[in-house]
Amino acid sequence: MGTLCYNTVGNSAFPKEHLQVFGGGVAAVMDDFRSLEIVKGGKPTRVKAANQDKGQSREVAETIDAFRTRGVAPIPFAELVAGMRVIFGARQSLITGQPVKLIV
Repeated sequence: MGTLCYNTVGNSAFPKEHLQVFGGGVAAVMDDFRSLEIVKGGKPTRVKAANQDKGQSREVAETIDAFRTRGVAPIPFAELVAGMRVIFGARQSLITGQPVKLIV
């Protein structure tokens, strides 16, 4: 289970991207792609990045490499469509206040 908060209207001194993930007895919190804290077995592990890496450069490089070496995209088109359906369904649910059935 997880929560993602992406906020562009807050204060610039505060992280705008905050991700919390919980499962299997492990909890993790990532702030602004700069710091990560993982708690497992009651022991925290903290990692701070020297720079903010959102993975965009690697994403482009991996996509180009996949086309060149395998001739296909790294993520199947059907999975991309399914992901967008989830996003549109979540938006519709927020607007209507009702659950939205997703077509798979």
